[in-house]
Amino acid sequence: MKCLLALLTLAGLLVAPLQAAPYDEDKPHGRVCVAVSEGGKDEVLRSTSTPGAGKTIHVFLDASDKCTAVVAPLQKNGTLANGWKPLVVDLEEDHVEVELPKAPANWEWSAAGEPFEFQILFLPPGNKESGDLRKLISAMQDPKIEARVLALQTNKLRELLGRVAAEKDRGGQIAATDPEVGGVFRGNGFPWRQYAQGVNFSPQSPGILLIPGPSAK
Repeated sequence: MKCLLALLTLAGLLVAPLQAAPYDEDKPHGRVCVAVSEGGKDEVLRSTSTPGAGKTIHVFLDASDKCTAVVAPLQKNGTLANGWKPLVVDLEEDHVEVELPKAPANWEWSAAGEPFEFQILFLPPGNKESGDLRKLISAMQDPKIEARVLALQTNKLRELLGRVAAEKDRGGQIAATDPEVGGVFRGNGFPWRQYAQGVNFSPQSPGILLIPGPSAK
């Protein structure tokens, strides 16, 4: 039986949920899962994931309470990862699912590049940096923006992210872990919540998740 289970796991027929970092489900929290999509198939982004023609990145989020979520894909050197622009979205209470990016935006992942990570923020209503982040991220969506201006805006984004990090206690920031086994799912039934990472937030302490992408090859 053990041999059979091992073979099924290697074949992707059995999958293990992500080893999620601990958070209190009885307190306000947000959840996120970053997935790689290709030809109608979805799998969780892992440290061993690889880019390729036709592959795209999708981010699934929800929250127990109303909040504002910020998704910032950044390379280790502080620049935008693969040209993906940061996004901001308001999340409703009771775990209403949101998938990013929304059309017409599309995060293609066709070529290897520098190591990157996703900085995911869950900002409670009234957070003092929320308005500035929303305004900046909105301006960054301009498809005709000059590279020089976008670089300056990215620097400003990092500054604002740093301010948010300074607001929270250390318990409000979690570095996500890697799934031990990645499942591949076809169609519209990707069970992302089984693999989601979660973090608590409060008026005094925004929630921050750091989800690493693959290392440079």
